[in-house]
Amino acid sequence: MTLETRMTGGSSAVMQGICDHLRKQISSGSWPPEERLSQRLLAERYATTPLVMRRALYSLRDEGVIENCGGWRPTAADIPSMPRPTVHGPFHWDRDRNKDREIERILRRRIETGEYAPGMQLPTRAELAHEFAAPISTVLRAVTPLRKAGLLIVVAGGGTIVRDGDFNGTPQLSLPPLLGSKAEIANDIRQYIVQGGWRRGGLLTLDGLWEQFVGACGASCDLDLVLSHLKAEQLIEHWPTTGWRLDVVGSRWRPPGGHTLHDYIVRELRGRFHTGTYPAGEVLPVRDLAWAFSVPQSVFCRRPLQTLIDDGLLERTGFQGRTYRATGKADTVTRNS
Repeated sequence: MTLETRMTGGSSAVMQGICDHLRKQISSGSWPPEERLSQRLLAERYATTPLVMRRALYSLRDEGVIENCGGWRPTAADIPSMPRPTVHGPFHWDRDRNKDREIERILRRRIETGEYAPGMQLPTRAELAHEFAAPISTVLRAVTPLRKAGLLIVVAGGGTIVRDGDFNGTPQLSLPPLLGSKAEIANDIRQYIVQGGWRRGGLLTLDGLWEQFVGACGASCDLDLVLSHLKAEQLIEHWPTTGWRLDVVGSRWRPPGGHTLHDYIVRELRGRFHTGTYPAGEVLPVRDLAWAFSVPQSVFCRRPLQTLIDDGLLERTGFQGRTYRATGKADTVTRNS
């Protein structure tokens, strides 16, 4: 593969130019599927920053053009490509419009009218950002509600696909049916969620779920398939570095007893301190906790953690107070009823 092109212009223009050039390299056979290239090498050959190169590679990955298998390479030819819709734009906005909600409304209408037909791959984030003259972050905020509503499915190596079926907000994923013990385990987890056993803020790993719901009697159970069904039902969500959490939108979670979300989080964390879950000296994984409670990190640090600091349960450590550590003074604090 020969890459002599030096890209100039803004980062978005550079990224788009890299994507276009790599597509040509792949379609012409200059970059064969058996040739793996690292992100660093590609960034050097295109004389661009690693961040811009990574954005370009991830954009092509979302299109299903390339994949990362110990290095970036073109997707194997035997993987069928999804039909792609025509990209519109650029879009011209009124200054006062809420862009992410307006983009969501436009995309939803295109799906419901069949312009984006079932099985069709959605334009990439970069293409939508160019069409709507909006940052990629705005496009992500617009697409997320459509994915949660079951209108879109993210396929590994295949980008974002329009779901096949009636658009009633219920995902219809092509998953093998749950039979026998798998169906029983799925029902047990559903009941656990409905009855409030899976509390907001609770993170469960695959091992923890196996121990709690499968045990020794289900050695042959495909727990991954069970969880995939529950995720498709929008009851739970997964993040590889943290584990499984309650999907507070799909499960229609509400704070118990009429408490505010802030009060609920504080009570939950105080309970963990009093039960010894957070012993003295333990550093709280703020990012993981914020994700578990479905709260932005900025809000989580500003309110719940500040309350626990005032209680004497936590103290700030590290650079600019961005790290929090348990003080071990739980016995001196009276828990709210």
